[in-house]
Amino acid sequence: MDAAWPDRIGTGDRVRLDGRVYTVGELQGRRLTLVDSSGVTRQMDLVALLRGCHGEVLQDGDAPAGSDELPSGDALGRARWWQRHVVEVLTGLTPDAPPGTQPRPAFDPAHRSLAEREEAKARELTESGMRGTSARTVRRKRQRYQTLGLAGLVDGRAGRREAPGVRLDPRVVDAVREIIHSQPRPGRLSAERVRARLLDRLAAPLADGEVSVPSRSALRRLCAELDGRPPQSATTTLTQVGERVHLYVVPVPALGDQPHGEPRLRVLFALDEASGVLLTAVVGDAHDRTVYGPALLARMCVPADQRTNWITPPSTAPGPAPPYPPVSSPPVIRPRTLVVDHASAPGMGALRAACARSGVRVQYARQAPTHERGRVEHVTATAAGRFAAYLFSPAGQPARAAGWPIERVQELLDTWVEDCWLHTPLPTRAGFPQTPLERYEELTAHTGRVPTPIPPEEFRHLLNSCWRVVGPGGVRLGGHFYDAPALHLMRRLVSPHGGRQPLQVRWDPYDLRQVWLRADEDEWLVVPAAPSRIRPPARPSIPSTRTEKQPSTCGNAAPAMASSPVGAATFVQASGPAAARGVVERTGVPRLPVVQQIHAHEAPDVRLAYHARLPLSVPEVSFAVDRIEDVRLLNQHADGARYGLLLHGPSGTGKTTAMLESWRSCTAPHDRQGDEPTAGTATAGLYVRLPPATSPRLLLVELARSLGVTLRGSPTTAALTDRVATAMADAGTALVLIDEAHHLHSPGWSASTVADVVDYLCDRLPATFVFAGIGDPDYLAARATNAPHRRLVPVHLSDMPLGEDWQQVLSAAEAALRLRAHADGTLPGLADLLHERTGGNAGRLAFLLRSAAVRVIKDGSEKLTAPLLAGLQLPRCDKASTAAG
Repeated sequence: MDAAWPDRIGTGDRVRLDGRVYTVGELQGRRLTLVDSSGVTRQMDLVALLRGCHGEVLQDGDAPAGSDELPSGDALGRARWWQRHVVEVLTGLTPDAPPGTQPRPAFDPAHRSLAEREEAKARELTESGMRGTSARTVRRKRQRYQTLGLAGLVDGRAGRREAPGVRLDPRVVDAVREIIHSQPRPGRLSAERVRARLLDRLAAPLADGEVSVPSRSALRRLCAELDGRPPQSATTTLTQVGERVHLYVVPVPALGDQPHGEPRLRVLFALDEASGVLLTAVVGDAHDRTVYGPALLARMCVPADQRTNWITPPSTAPGPAPPYPPVSSPPVIRPRTLVVDHASAPGMGALRAACARSGVRVQYARQAPTHERGRVEHVTATAAGRFAAYLFSPAGQPARAAGWPIERVQELLDTWVEDCWLHTPLPTRAGFPQTPLERYEELTAHTGRVPTPIPPEEFRHLLNSCWRVVGPGGVRLGGHFYDAPALHLMRRLVSPHGGRQPLQVRWDPYDLRQVWLRADEDEWLVVPAAPSRIRPPARPSIPSTRTEKQPSTCGNAAPAMASSPVGAATFVQASGPAAARGVVERTGVPRLPVVQQIHAHEAPDVRLAYHARLPLSVPEVSFAVDRIEDVRLLNQHADGARYGLLLHGPSGTGKTTAMLESWRSCTAPHDRQGDEPTAGTATAGLYVRLPPATSPRLLLVELARSLGVTLRGSPTTAALTDRVATAMADAGTALVLIDEAHHLHSPGWSASTVADVVDYLCDRLPATFVFAGIGDPDYLAARATNAPHRRLVPVHLSDMPLGEDWQQVLSAAEAALRLRAHADGTLPGLADLLHERTGGNAGRLAFLLRSAAVRVIKDGSEKLTAPLLAGLQLPRCDKASTAAG
């Protein structure tokens, strides 16, 4: 839209759409009925009109926003006189021009510029005897009319009002103000009670004749002006949407899993009192204080179906305006008064400041009449109960199985508000529609006005802001990753001061599904959350004819983690006590390839996928897995100190593979034992792959993210540790696997170390902690715990020597091959060559065999040969590498 962004659109307004001028004939909700000069009608969505490049609002009608506050008499008549001339300058026609009228030549927009039309109007008014009507005056009137509507043409002196009590003694005014504002309970003091307290407070000045008592009518007017509300009436009925919007926090009942029946979650509703529409709803932890902020106002002022793309540039593609959207589009409501409960809640100051900038009045609940507040409480309690019922319907089953994570519940809440609440009948007075959407449409049609969303620039400024660099994995914000193909060219941006160039990021703290990144001065990109960071899809399965016991695999860690970035969360069904509570544990573990029986005649793509994950059976990896299982069993039944393990050794020796295999056996013991888990078996496991320079807080954040715990704000290290320990205890965590332990780092300025945090978790939880890293075992153990000799059992994994174990590994690998022309005994016969090429490193051997198998399937030779295995390039062998095996 090129014209000024209006606050509201009403009947009688003129719009230009696809090059033609229309008048708003009627409206119902977001649906506008437009009529042109020839009587042709068309329907248009309010949001599509404002956002599209095909239309613009040219003028306000006879009932603009705020017309109820315009002065009457001569001032209003002169404003309407100016309106007639300004509209002709803008559109070429006066408001009362009959259909088919052609613009006068001097005011035809098709042949005259706006400046020329302003000069022509100034000459016309001057020739008619008006004084002081220069082109500059006409331009100023036109600009104020486009910004404020008819109110912008009113003489400012006509709207001036005296300050409250200006004709009374200042001591009387101050005393009345103190009496009103010192009222401790909600509600309003009657004028008679104020008068009685005033006489008591000013008894001495009144006795001396220094102050005169105001009349009862004057005192009643003064109380109303100081209180900021019209006189109280029990029959007050709001007829305009957005006139009062209430923020109310309600606990969500019947989510269980809490002692003494305490609610787990609470919902903050923004309820429009007139229509019953929920402008927005935000879910939070019942034990945390509700956090308000400017982003809450942004969510209220933009409909839910438009928030994602609201600050991105609208489409500039040529062609006609888009058709009218479905009737069930979310309503557009902009609050005029916001009623809040708590004046000192976190973020309330920022919310009040944002409301002041946007022209929204903030009112406290204690100032609202009791009967009105009771009605709001009844509606919000009904909404909370219906949402709880929705959570226990089939639609809420994933969140229920996951233990009610806040992010998943918030997604369900957004869907419920749009799909259910708007179309759910509510008990209302006779004559009113029965659903919030019907009430909204009825009220807008009755008043002839509909609010507009806030402009995109204002919406952007209300969102949270920060600066981030675009890394290889995208944008990291609050433990979440956001990535899109459009960020590819931004990963290499260099700052003029050196290093990578930070870019501005805006985000909605109540909706973490996307962020907005500033790519240019006027260009913003919508960057969604990386799918692999939320819930990575399972690997494609290989068709099988029977199930075999999975041997320990090695060398597949690098390919597996390449498709599942660090910290990727996978949902795994828990068993035992955790399953009894309906909990699904969140871990950062990718699925390991499962050895399955396939045949050489399978399709090439099936065999390619199989050989790309060809497993190796390595004795040291199997020993490490058994050792982890032994220690876990000891800790499960231990009454005193619990022990952990430290897997150490060079890169590529199978440390990560052993941890992932242990995780699989922990989360799904029936796959290994062939029976169902017993009721006393804790089977939940966590796997965390640490980033470089992991501090105590970062370790806790990684654990919390793996558990699915949403972290908001900046909790202290102690609070964060307690929250993680509680979440692990509630999930029945029995095994914690921490990979890349050499990345653990305790800053010198920090009061706590990584070892302190790990020792606390080990003492509090009946879980087995396993660390894996590269380097000296004593050095690694000292970083992980303050009592390494008492807590950690070292397990060393090394490269395999040339001998019997090496021959067994090659024989097992050859038996797993599904190549049509491969001769048995080839790999054991090339044992010396393969050991010379790989140095006995299981990871390098896995890479060599997989690469060779994939190549021979592609070229059709279907067999591994000595020249092929001797000629393939391998990664450089670096014993000091910091990549986990």
